[in-house]
Amino acid sequence: MLYVRPGGITVLADCSSLHGTVVVAPPSTGPVDASAELVRVNQEYGCDFTAAEVLPAAEAARAVSDRRADAAELGTLAPEASGLTLLADPDRRVSDDAVVPLYRRSAVTTTQARAMNAVAGELKTADLAAMTAQVAAGSSTAEAEAGAWLGAHPLT
Repeated sequence: MLYVRPGGITVLADCSSLHGTVVVAPPSTGPVDASAELVRVNQEYGCDFTAAEVLPAAEAARAVSDRRADAAELGTLAPEASGLTLLADPDRRVSDDAVVPLYRRSAVTTTQARAMNAVAGELKTADLAAMTAQVAAGSSTAEAEAGAWLGAHPLT
């Protein structure tokens, strides 16, 4: 997913207005060709970046925050993205990273399965990313974040 500095564009459809550098934080540790990444990012997201740089996630996010890059491609749940704006994709240019509950049917009751499905219908990837960032930063616990989210999203 693409992240930018707050106060700029907010939707992926406006990505073509960014003409500078994109930083890519690949999930693998193997060698990654920046030129190939530039082509891929521009095609996949509909952008018009002129340069790409491959950096670890924390450095990629810092490059955007410090205005050394216009955008960073980071994982959806990257805690490093805290403070950046995830570009919305209402046109569904990029496939969703949907939150899907997985459970063994024999391990849960019908009521529990319905509750998990209700949560999955409300929980957005950005919500999960924000909660994960709070826990990763040590400023909250998983239990507290889940409780706060459930309090703000009554599942009736």
